[in-house]
Amino acid sequence: MTGNGNNRIQLFNGDGTYLRSFGSKGDKNGEFNFSSGTGFGKNTNIIVADCKYRRVQCFSSQGELLNTFSSYGNLNQLLRGPHRLYVDNEGNMIVANRRNKLIKIFHPNGQFLRKIGRGRSFTYPFLCVQYESYLVVSDSEENYIKFFGYCWKIYLQIWNEGEASRRVHYTSLLVS
Repeated sequence: MTGNGNNRIQLFNGDGTYLRSFGSKGDKNGEFNFSSGTGFGKNTNIIVADCKYRRVQCFSSQGELLNTFSSYGNLNQLLRGPHRLYVDNEGNMIVANRRNKLIKIFHPNGQFLRKIGRGRSFTYPFLCVQYESYLVVSDSEENYIKFFGYCWKIYLQIWNEGEASRRVHYTSLLVS
């Protein structure tokens, strides 16, 4: 569980019992400023998107820093506003990169693999999950849910005018 107000990660077991926490506010590796999304990688590693410092940090299940990748890499590595992230079955990290208006996919070691979106594909990608062979992305400024299929090309867009659609970026995408 991220706590973007308290800048730490808190771990609980299945019945809600507190186990431990790690992290604090700061700009050094292992610290956070607006931790906006978490995921679990292979080997139960914990992956955290830190929006303010434009980076993704990977930790062991005990909170030991394993890897960091951020805006200080090459252009494909560049993250501007990494918000939510999702870890697929291969352990790849799929990051909703809202200020670059892209979805970026990284190998578990942090190596850039590919990006989704160009031109006006997104205005504010907020959440992303993979369901079967589709990548499902909420684009909160346009009130769209977008489905990407084979070769990550747009397959379907769902738009719903009204108050409920304006809350799409505050909730999780649940696919069953």
